[in-house]
Amino acid sequence: KRNKHFPLTHLENCLYLNIFVPLDVNFSSPLLTTLPVMVWIHGGDFIAGSASKPLYDGRFISNFTRTVVVSMAYRLGKTGVL
Repeated sequence: KRNKHFPLTHLENCLYLNIFVPLDVNFSSPLLTTLPVMVWIHGGDFIAGSASKPLYDGRFISNFTRTVVVSMAYRLGKTGVL
């Protein structure tokens, strides 16, 4: 429901999934074995930071451990999704 004192002027879509798959996975043929999946949720005390920082890039973990890495980006602070 819209608030007449604070009308909705634009949308701020900020929920994203980052999915990292090992480089040696061939998408044109089925996998012979399943891959483990690691889901990582950035904490940051719900105040600061981002899952898109280079420090949290899932490509290295995905390739080194042959794991599918999933991280999510979401809004922090008073406009967050809590």
